[in-house]
Amino acid sequence: MKRHAIVMMVLVTIAICFAKTIDYDRLERQWEAGDHEDELLSDDELEYKRRGTLDKSEMVFVSLNEAVLRKRKPTDPAISVVSELCATWKQMLLQGGLTVNFYELEAYKVLAGMQHGSRVKELRDFFLEQDEVIEVTWDQNTLKKKRKRKDEL
Repeated sequence: MKRHAIVMMVLVTIAICFAKTIDYDRLERQWEAGDHEDELLSDDELEYKRRGTLDKSEMVFVSLNEAVLRKRKPTDPAISVVSELCATWKQMLLQGGLTVNFYELEAYKVLAGMQHGSRVKELRDFFLEQDEVIEVTWDQNTLKKKRKRKDEL
């Protein structure tokens, strides 16, 4: 039994002495040869790369309907109707997972800024659904809100 263990130790020692060391870096380069760069990236790396091109800050200009806003009464006289509307929108968008900052430019024009603009199309669509909005300008394109037909009212 003792002799059997010694023989095994000797065989393992001989195998280790004559074994070749594997150059893992060279082996990996051989495996990667001929593959496209996107095939070599993990799913997380691909997502990061995709977002890197889309995740820039974006600005959307929103023109408000003066007639609709004049009908609204502010809850706090010290705060304008536009400021209250922007605060309401900010909360609604935050609930939807969009972080948006609002800046009043003129009496009925607002700037909506997003730090992570990959979802700016969702923001644009949100504004076009609001009754208080006349038009939305993003990326030098102005979209006017579609008027509802009388039969839709």
